[in-house]
Amino acid sequence: MKVRDQVDLGIVKVNKRFLSELAYAVIQEIDGVVVADGSVRQKFQAFFLGMPHPAIEVVEDEPGEISLNIDVNVRLGLNITDVARLVQDAVRTMIHKTVDLKARDVNVTIQGVIAKILT
Repeated sequence: MKVRDQVDLGIVKVNKRFLSELAYAVIQEIDGVVVADGSVRQKFQAFFLGMPHPAIEVVEDEPGEISLNIDVNVRLGLNITDVARLVQDAVRTMIHKTVDLKARDVNVTIQGVIAKILT
């Protein structure tokens, strides 16, 4: 399924896979945060749906509006609330700037804390 938007010259379709990749790229830029591997269920669903990142789910709410469910791991010593809020703001802003969609909900779940993030 694709997110659609009507423009003067026709319909613009944005694939959920692209939105997942965009969210992943934004999160990779945040110091001390990595996208989680995802649960077995998430990996199974991602495999059959062709999604590149099992821990990032994109849901079309209404035309022009999406929600994202994102599971991340954070570096030990960071303020969890601040990190979650930073991820939410960064993803919401980039989606709006890039594809002019409203990210109604960006739900961030902290899956774990890791001592050192390998890059």
